[in-house]
Amino acid sequence: MLTRTAEAAPARSSAGELRPHVRSLDGLRFLAALCVAIAHGYGYIVTTGATTAPSELELMILTLAAPGMTLFFVLSGFVIHLNYRDSVGDGGQRGTFNFFVARFARLYPLFLAVFAFEIGRLLWWRAPQHGFDVLTGVSFFLTFTQTWFVIPVQGHALFDHYATFSGLAQATGTMWSLSIEALFYVAYPWLARPLGRLRARRLAAVFAVVAVVNLSYFALAATHAGEIQKLGLAIYGTHDLAMGFLAWMTFYSPIGRITEFVLGALAAQHLCARTKAPWDRHAGFCSVLVAAALVLWYVLALRNRISGTLVFSGALTAALILLLAQHRTLLARAFGSAAMVWGGEASYSIYLLHWYVMNLWAAHYAAEQTPPVRLAIFAAAIAATLAISRVSYLVLERPAQQWLRRNLRRLRLGGTATRSTGSPA
Repeated sequence: MLTRTAEAAPARSSAGELRPHVRSLDGLRFLAALCVAIAHGYGYIVTTGATTAPSELELMILTLAAPGMTLFFVLSGFVIHLNYRDSVGDGGQRGTFNFFVARFARLYPLFLAVFAFEIGRLLWWRAPQHGFDVLTGVSFFLTFTQTWFVIPVQGHALFDHYATFSGLAQATGTMWSLSIEALFYVAYPWLARPLGRLRARRLAAVFAVVAVVNLSYFALAATHAGEIQKLGLAIYGTHDLAMGFLAWMTFYSPIGRITEFVLGALAAQHLCARTKAPWDRHAGFCSVLVAAALVLWYVLALRNRISGTLVFSGALTAALILLLAQHRTLLARAFGSAAMVWGGEASYSIYLLHWYVMNLWAAHYAAEQTPPVRLAIFAAAIAATLAISRVSYLVLERPAQQWLRRNLRRLRLGGTATRSTGSPA
């Protein structure tokens, strides 16, 4: 299939910058959020209370959050480097300041609204009177530092603190990834310049090394769970904290997740460097091939009882993102369709709000129903999640992001906003 390099028309961002909008990246972001919502919702609504073990198909559905999170982190590295490689990579204070303003405006408003609501619910349910410390974790969550380390609090890991009180604040359970993202944002100004210098063979070599490190880390974590748990028990002294340490090392840890972020950034650097590659002439075929390889990897991993992040490949994910962003293939156009972009714009709301629809509403009505009725309720809950998330994006996310960028950048250190490229981050 003949393709041509994507040349998206410039679109003016809320900050007044000009950037080409790579629509397929929005579609991938929607896919990532949808994977998480489907996995969690299916567990809440369909399989909770089931008397039989899940089938292979159900197991695939229930574990979709793992590839969804890998896609999130790799895509984040790709989009961040595509947008900010020049303004942050040149070492200028103005570009770095604008980068942090944009990141803060993107993540914080919706997070703050959800987190404040959850803290309010805990106080309404008088959690402190039941011996639950509501305030200990607040400063860590507000600064997005709760997942950087395994921090003990009341006998469990801090990143899962609020979900331990009868599940009433389970919406905070997804916030671990915001903490990891924030750490990547802190690290990126130091990564931007060395990444931006890579070209051709050196770029390919670094990508290969990071891919091996990524695979090795999660493979070692998955195959040495017992040793990791024993180490956690030796460090923290309790079974619950040892299990929290195991979960952190195998899934939540920034040690492994940063390799996914860097793989995405390296894929973006290939695009920015305009390096010719053998697959460019057959990008359509290669896109389908890589997508099929990812699905096959996922299926084989589950059949071999491999769990966690290892069920997906960060390197293949980065390759697929690059192909879809660089070439207007049939697959890229599918991900860049109006429906996929519509969902991609609301992906952050889908990620933070799906628990309310899936668990608080739908799971309640599905509890005493037959499996076919549960499936119908699950489908309705997915539709309701998308609709509510779209409203959240239009009413809260986008206006807050525009207001914060417009007003916070008045504090910049002089000069004008830098020009950036890529999909709105």
